[in-house]
Amino acid sequence: MTTEMDSRLTFSEINETACMRRHQFAYVLGIRPRVTATALRIGSAIHLALECRAHGGTVEDATECAVAGYDAPGDALAREVIRILVHAYYWRYGADTFVYEAVEESFDVPIVNPETGRASRTFTVAGRRDARIACVDERRAVMEHKTAGVHIGPDADYWLRLRIDLQPSIYLMTARQEGHRADYVLYDVIRKPTIAPKLLTQADTKQLHMTSSYFGLPCRIEFNSIGEIEFVNGEPMPEIKQGTNGYAIRETVGMFGARLWRDIQERPDYYFARREITRLESDIAEAQADLWQYASLIREASRLNHWPRRTSQCVGFGRCPYFSLCTSGFTGADLSRLPPEFEIVQNVHQELEQEGE
Repeated sequence: MTTEMDSRLTFSEINETACMRRHQFAYVLGIRPRVTATALRIGSAIHLALECRAHGGTVEDATECAVAGYDAPGDALAREVIRILVHAYYWRYGADTFVYEAVEESFDVPIVNPETGRASRTFTVAGRRDARIACVDERRAVMEHKTAGVHIGPDADYWLRLRIDLQPSIYLMTARQEGHRADYVLYDVIRKPTIAPKLLTQADTKQLHMTSSYFGLPCRIEFNSIGEIEFVNGEPMPEIKQGTNGYAIRETVGMFGARLWRDIQERPDYYFARREITRLESDIAEAQADLWQYASLIREASRLNHWPRRTSQCVGFGRCPYFSLCTSGFTGADLSRLPPEFEIVQNVHQELEQEGE
């Protein structure tokens, strides 16, 4: 028995072929976890902000677009992080020095057999480019926005990997197949903060009491007659812990935001980086061959209706979202046994939807 599949292959789908069973769950059966990880939500929110700004919105418009939907009580910290990152991004780069030729542009082009030059009758390669831009030096580029949780300094492995990564090759290859000039991919990377709200030291608390300011945020604390902290004005009452040497205040969301903003100002290159990623014609040819092989791998698994597991992917870089399904004995044969923390989606290629939908 074969399983009907969407004929479009995306970069996200190709990544899931590291474990063919995970690919089956996600892109053949359409099984997805119900809860979206906060880190992924932050990345999507930043994309929405940049897209809004590229369409002519102000920085404030972009910020409001990004934080829309972050209204639940537990979203306050993520909302503040997104707000700070969006404002800091435009503080870092200022006005654009390029012209947008296309924003959130879809593509869907044939996968070509590298030996015969003929298009596949089964699959195409599809995706969305964040933007195509015309630069001041008259070159043209595909612009790719990324949020990362790893080091993005000049010596980072992040950039070394991009020398051989398939995604930039796909962007350049497909843009050229569609008749667009594309000289390179401009990777525009934002690093997610690694700091978090903290307990103030006794010295920090004393300084706050004396200056009524916390990293530039007006913030006054007062003590009652027996030395207990009563309130912080301008902010919700913070968490206060009593220790052997007195009281310690945990930063409120606003206090943390003020410290994060100062940290970004002091080391902007830690949080923001842009790098040109180029490809030779031989690189593009190799990417075409890779795409053909990935398509062949998926086609053969579908023909046999067998999707082998690769257990090295279960708990590698974080736990696989389908780990609980596999270890419970779920095979996908009976979808009525699907646990409630998962759902079936109708569109397996949600990455192809407009960000604002």
